[in-house]
Amino acid sequence: MGISMNLVTYLVGDLHLSTSTSATTVTNFMGTLNLLALLGGFLADAKLGRYVTVAVFATITALGASLLTLATTLSSMKPPPCDNFRLQQHECVVADGRQLALLYAALYTIALGGGGIKANVSGFGSDQFDNRNPKEQKKMIFFFNRFYFCISLGSLFSVTVLVYIQDYVGRGWGYGISAVTMVVAVLVLLCGTPVYRYRKPRGSPLTVIWRVLYMAWMKRKLEYPSDVSQLNEYYGAKVSHSQKFRCLDKAAIQCECTSGKEDPNHKHQTATTVTQVEEVKMIIKLLPIWSTCILFWTVYSQMNTFSVEQATYMNRTIVGSASIPAGSLSVFLFISILLFTSLNEKVLVPIARRFTKHSQGITSLQRVAVGLVFSMAAMVVAGVVERQRRNSRSDATPT
Repeated sequence: MGISMNLVTYLVGDLHLSTSTSATTVTNFMGTLNLLALLGGFLADAKLGRYVTVAVFATITALGASLLTLATTLSSMKPPPCDNFRLQQHECVVADGRQLALLYAALYTIALGGGGIKANVSGFGSDQFDNRNPKEQKKMIFFFNRFYFCISLGSLFSVTVLVYIQDYVGRGWGYGISAVTMVVAVLVLLCGTPVYRYRKPRGSPLTVIWRVLYMAWMKRKLEYPSDVSQLNEYYGAKVSHSQKFRCLDKAAIQCECTSGKEDPNHKHQTATTVTQVEEVKMIIKLLPIWSTCILFWTVYSQMNTFSVEQATYMNRTIVGSASIPAGSLSVFLFISILLFTSLNEKVLVPIARRFTKHSQGITSLQRVAVGLVFSMAAMVVAGVVERQRRNSRSDATPT
């Protein structure tokens, strides 16, 4: 958070990249980090285990933060300074490929490490508790409350103190603090090695999905059985068989061979179970809901890019010469999240429960819909503010 939230101002102000290029760089960085969480989760579930994965990827993140500190500190890694790039863009030298290479190497190293941490750190925390023990269940709830509180606290620290240091003390100091913090975090993690609880890898869900899709494709020319009970482990299935996406059911057809070779044991090796097929069907059914959230995250990403750049052109002075750093305006995002979460549970849910008779006030799907409506409203407000800013802009003084 301390890296991405204020990164666009560095790309525009110090490296003299265009606003659109800077925004694309930041969103590519954040998108890569989130996509690499799939890799981190796969490695932990399939081979390494959560502890090893978190330790390795946290070390990678520390290395990336160190590279970023180096990239923002060395004068040779930046173009000549420009007094006011936003007013004299055509007169400023843009960062060259060599200078950008180190920056991109640092960012995508952080993305690789961050993806592995994001996918496993909360799961590794839950591994330390036994769900079958009521006392440990209470401890786990306490742990996660403190865990998410610390994340929120760290986010607030990042968008206030770290952003201030980056803008008014130096980028090297700001990113250097992040690098040192990651090194300390790795050391603290390693110190607890003798007392942690470890769970052996049990295989990744991604492997099951790939296996079902692959086997369904390989058996696409086979006749569908007249009796569905002939599917592999039909009667022992943990999830009832459904009639939707029947093309995937062919993955559970038991056959002696799919390659033309005789092998009496091959049918158990090539046929997936009905349970596995039905689990993949469930994931496919969720895809439309997930796809609608793409638009939300498109909106949310503006908090790290265009909203920050928009703030740099505005008058952020509070008292006298004191002004709020552009990257720190996102603090209102986290404050509103904390306030709305409390308001939702204490006020909105009880009121909604009276009308809907639903234990949670409204369903999870309805909550997603409400969130999407608010995201649309936020973009309308942002557009109005930007139009007003452009209309009142002065060439001499940013407003």
